[in-house]
Amino acid sequence: MNTNHPHGQQPATSRPNLTVVPHPEEGAPASRLRRSINRVMRGRRVRRRAALRMQVIEQIHIGRQRHPGTASYGENLLRALGKAGGDHVLGKTQHTLEGLANRADRMRAEQAGLRTRAGYRRADFVRHPDGGVQTVANTVADQDRQRAEIAADIEAGSRRHRRLPRGLRRMPRLILVADGLLLLYFFSGVTNVDWSSPLSAALVFALMLAVMVTGISFAFFRLAGDRLQQYKNDAGTVPLRGLDDATMAVAGLAIAAVATLATLMYFRMHAEVIDALGPAAGVTAIIIGLTLAMVSVLANTMVIAVHALDGSTQADRLEALGAAIAPPLTEERRLHEQADAMEQQIAILGRRAERVVITGIAAAGHQRAAADRLIDAGRAIHQGVGPLSEPAVDPNGEDGIIGYRRTEATPEVDERPVRLAQRHINTPLTGQPRSGFAEQADLEQAAGPEQAAGPEQAVDGEPPAGSAQAAA
Repeated sequence: MNTNHPHGQQPATSRPNLTVVPHPEEGAPASRLRRSINRVMRGRRVRRRAALRMQVIEQIHIGRQRHPGTASYGENLLRALGKAGGDHVLGKTQHTLEGLANRADRMRAEQAGLRTRAGYRRADFVRHPDGGVQTVANTVADQDRQRAEIAADIEAGSRRHRRLPRGLRRMPRLILVADGLLLLYFFSGVTNVDWSSPLSAALVFALMLAVMVTGISFAFFRLAGDRLQQYKNDAGTVPLRGLDDATMAVAGLAIAAVATLATLMYFRMHAEVIDALGPAAGVTAIIIGLTLAMVSVLANTMVIAVHALDGSTQADRLEALGAAIAPPLTEERRLHEQADAMEQQIAILGRRAERVVITGIAAAGHQRAAADRLIDAGRAIHQGVGPLSEPAVDPNGEDGIIGYRRTEATPEVDERPVRLAQRHINTPLTGQPRSGFAEQADLEQAAGPEQAAGPEQAVDGEPPAGSAQAAA
């Protein structure tokens, strides 16, 4: 049987229709296009099958080939849906960044508060060793001038300000305690304290005598040492000639007190030895009594000598100035340390925010790229445009593009809220000082001791401590 056409033409063979490609003769293209658009816009996600069918129906409705640089209404719709998906992803990213930005703002506000409180510490008033009260900044300036004066004397070879070893400086306290206990024992024997039941009026009387004798004598010895210290020369010694009348009187009374205490020690110890060993131990009692008396003389003389030879009046004033400003300066440094320590926590929030931003923008770009891929797939099916000539975009150079194309008509996702939140996390508050306490210390050290924290110099961004504005 001949299957050829009588006129020599081959019969048209039936081709199966693709599911996504409608037949040109199936109903009106406009109505089919409306139904396809409705299917594409239905639901949260773009269904690929419906999107491809919509593009093919639209191209059939257009009825002619168009330039690849142009976009149809359906393609614009797909790009708009891709942008909407990207905006939804960035909305979730923005919610996460808002929490991080709020935490960073709270920490920066606390940090700014700490630095503000630290800046006002040098305007506090402290008791000045010379009398009255003065701001910490001015007292620091007095300390710096006193230290410079002492340093100049030491540089010139003076030994006036040389301090004694720490062990010798602590000896007066040990001597005070030892003499007090020894005198309490001696006076308890005088007042007949019964040690089997010591809680009695006799013990209280003995304790009062011991405290009075020990306290007054040691206070007077220190007074004598301080008076002699004022005459300490550059050789580190105290000349006995040239003392004023008051110092001579104090020194004479101190010698008399040392001799009296030594005599008391001798006779009381002599009596204790006689009572313990009997009358035959007279020589032993004398030797032990003299030994204790000599030790008492040495101890009391050491108390006077330590206060007279340990440092100088200038060194003592320097220590008094340092003790006056130490609490506010320590508080200032502690506040700066707490503020600077928070920088690491804020940096961690910034790094986390950067990861969240990059992840969110990448996910939003994938939504955009998915719409472009659907458009390219639709064009490949209906073949209604010319050859593809647009180059792909490098995703590493464009944060909002994920390795696909971007035309001038492509809608972009709105990254401004995300970028603003990230910028707030990585930037300080308005008016917050950027430099910490370490940078301030470096600036003061570079300025020199005569300019660092001077009475007319602003400290930590505040007005000069002696000005009317700081006082207000």
